[in-house]
Amino acid sequence: MKLSKLFFFYNAKVEDLCTRILYFFNTLDTYFILSGVLSFLILTKGQIESYPYVLLTAGFFILWFRIADFHPWFMLYSLPAVWVVGLLCGGYVVPVLISNAIIFIVVQFVFMGIPDSIVGRDPRIAFYKIYHSFYTLAPTTVSFPVSIFFSSFLALGLSANGTFTVQSFLAIQGWLGLAAILARFARPKNEMPQFEKYPTQKKYVDRVVLL
Repeated sequence: MKLSKLFFFYNAKVEDLCTRILYFFNTLDTYFILSGVLSFLILTKGQIESYPYVLLTAGFFILWFRIADFHPWFMLYSLPAVWVVGLLCGGYVVPVLISNAIIFIVVQFVFMGIPDSIVGRDPRIAFYKIYHSFYTLAPTTVSFPVSIFFSSFLALGLSANGTFTVQSFLAIQGWLGLAAILARFARPKNEMPQFEKYPTQKKYVDRVVLL
């Protein structure tokens, strides 16, 4: 089948819409909230025992994740807190992981892969994105492990509402705060010198025409 027939519905408006959708779901700081909250509501059927706890947990988790800049090092430093939250959630751990994996694949294929395929005029892109995401470790939604960790951890934290004491809640948040700070300082630094300029090695073009 020719690409012209496969993408018969393609036009500039469709491309613009797909590009906007792509950028929304391609950002981890918006995706993990959507996936985490959605899986939490699905598994708990919207039953919330403690609204103050849920709001505080969501606020603190978003704060720590942003401080850590969603860096994979945070996943390692926060393992003790993840283990405690997992114990408190009990039987929710596996369903949360499965539900977030399904959400990830749907979002990757429908809202990211297909728009990419339309923009790139290549139907294989949607499948390539999912395949490559499984072994990619980066603080974006192109990484399956990183996306699943942050969205699932948020869902598990919300699912444990009402089971924490004040002391245990503060201890968990304190540990996550420390992990976030360590992860932020552990990020690789890519800083260019402020005043130093690097001369070009050779002449690449004779002239530039701007339209």
